[in-house]
Amino acid sequence: MHERAVGFQIPIGLSAEQDTGMVFRPISDRNLPPGNLLLGQMRGRVLSVATSRFADQVALALTEMSSA
Repeated sequence: MHERAVGFQIPIGLSAEQDTGMVFRPISDRNLPPGNLLLGQMRGRVLSVATSRFADQVALALTEMSSA
């Protein structure tokens, strides 16, 4: 936002409803193949609280998007 940059994100990213001063424009996806978003954890590894909460939020957002 402070660098006058252009960025791209998937729909579960930042909300266009927030008053951040950023402008959101949809891009046609008709020529783009679908992608995969993988969320993994190494077996036996304990995640930090922040990482665990982030993973939970991503999983919930993806579940909500797939059921909509």
